[in-house]
Amino acid sequence: MTLSHHGFFENYLQNILANDQTVLMYIRDRFKDHKFSSSRISQIFLIRLIHALREYLSGPMYWYHRAVWEVATDRYCQNAESNQDYYKTTVKTYQHEKFNKSNPFWMKELLYRATCANNIDDLKNNFLLNLKFTQMKERGSDIDQLIADYEFAIYNHNQDQTLRLVHQVLLIAYKIRQDPVQLPGQLFGQLHGYAMGAGLQN
Repeated sequence: MTLSHHGFFENYLQNILANDQTVLMYIRDRFKDHKFSSSRISQIFLIRLIHALREYLSGPMYWYHRAVWEVATDRYCQNAESNQDYYKTTVKTYQHEKFNKSNPFWMKELLYRATCANNIDDLKNNFLLNLKFTQMKERGSDIDQLIADYEFAIYNHNQDQTLRLVHQVLLIAYKIRQDPVQLPGQLFGQLHGYAMGAGLQN
């Protein structure tokens, strides 16, 4: 929750925790009297957890005050490798087909976490250079949000020329703003003639 961009809703919590083996092992050890399946977390534990956190939260599950966020960041989020593992776990959870991919909140969080996971190949192949996903993202939010996602990705992966090239196309292709359905055709037309890497060719 501390590492997220906008927090998340309670119904995501069980799936996120269930994808973390360290969490599952801790819960099983702490609550030995409760029976757990191999991949699920007791509803009793979730109710207790949410109840314990509620006074510190606002809206979606996120810290209600920056001071609380700063304390949580200092205590739990100082290991860069662990942070990236967390992002990879939540991306895997959010990619599950049961989540509503047209939900703007979901779409904002997913690309943020995929970028922070620091796996550039996964970020490009499954998200930013995946035409099906970018169309879904644009429909779920707008072209400005998609451009902002590219800018954040470029900030974190500033040596990637393919992301820079597509970002520039999105900035100048004004017809996409007028008619988002033209996204595939505009990208193809504007990129035609450029030397492309394998990811962009696909």
